[in-house]
Amino acid sequence: MGICASTSSVEGGKEKQPEVRLEDFEIISTIKKTSHGKIKLVRNKQSDVLLVLKSTQKSLVKRNTLLPIIIQERNILARLQSPFICNLKYAFQDAENFYLVVEYKAGRDLRAALKKQRKLNEESVAFIAAEVASAIAYIHSHHIVHRNLRPENLLLDEDGHVVVTDFRLSSFFNEKNMLYVSVGTLAYMAPEILQKCGYTHTVDWWSLGVIIYELLFGKRPFRGKKDEDIKAAILNGKFLFTPDTTISNECMTVIKGLLRPHSPDRFGDEESGGFTKFKTLLWFKAIDWKGVEKVTVKPPFQPEIIQTTENRLDPISKELSGSQKTALGIFQTECL
Repeated sequence: MGICASTSSVEGGKEKQPEVRLEDFEIISTIKKTSHGKIKLVRNKQSDVLLVLKSTQKSLVKRNTLLPIIIQERNILARLQSPFICNLKYAFQDAENFYLVVEYKAGRDLRAALKKQRKLNEESVAFIAAEVASAIAYIHSHHIVHRNLRPENLLLDEDGHVVVTDFRLSSFFNEKNMLYVSVGTLAYMAPEILQKCGYTHTVDWWSLGVIIYELLFGKRPFRGKKDEDIKAAILNGKFLFTPDTTISNECMTVIKGLLRPHSPDRFGDEESGGFTKFKTLLWFKAIDWKGVEKVTVKPPFQPEIIQTTENRLDPISKELSGSQKTALGIFQTECL
């Protein structure tokens, strides 16, 4: 199914449903203008459901050879369907733009949560880590590596559950072939990406280790004033548990295991027992993993929610406030 087709179209010899058009959506507000298009909050006129619509100008796609990236993002999102993902609802095009329409999630991303609270307690971080790990395991089960996991791309929905967003840098993978393209956000990149000697999907587990550390300590484990300093710190592989925050030995074990420089030894890698063994780590002893995967466990951390009732939404001519942009939380972050 090409990028121009609606994800709700029926194939396999059956009659296709009418293709989705821009006119099928009521535009509520502009969330953000990007370098290649716009991101808008919309309402499906037929179902009355709020969604997020991302448009990419075709003229810029041709100029910057972005078409393979757009198609891959669409194909990746079309393969995934999970409560831990901002799921794709429609993909279509018109004469001027390509469009991706995904679920709308009210809430805040983890970066906003960190800015507000600076640090989170272990109970909250363990639960967030469990949901992110479940999302990673699900994504990997479809032979997809995210490659840009970071607090900005992890949204807490209105109930406090984690939702992974932004698959623009994601890629399909197989166990036989290494990936070599150096992409992602530097502070969350695994050393094997920087070494340019080939890497696998275990880079996502490294990113989780960085995120856990940052949520607990309010800063990243590998820091520097310049990019070169951050790269050197990551490649050195050494980090400290600063004395201003006290964490359990079980938590330290998880962070150290995820930040092992040798990827086959890293927690989450199949050679280290994979996700099955990861779930047995003592730090997660209070986690109901079946409940986590079914999204039936109440999260211990509740994000501040900005109401999105119709009388509080700005008209299309106005930009949302900074806090509302964060709350809308999908397709908002420019990737490196």
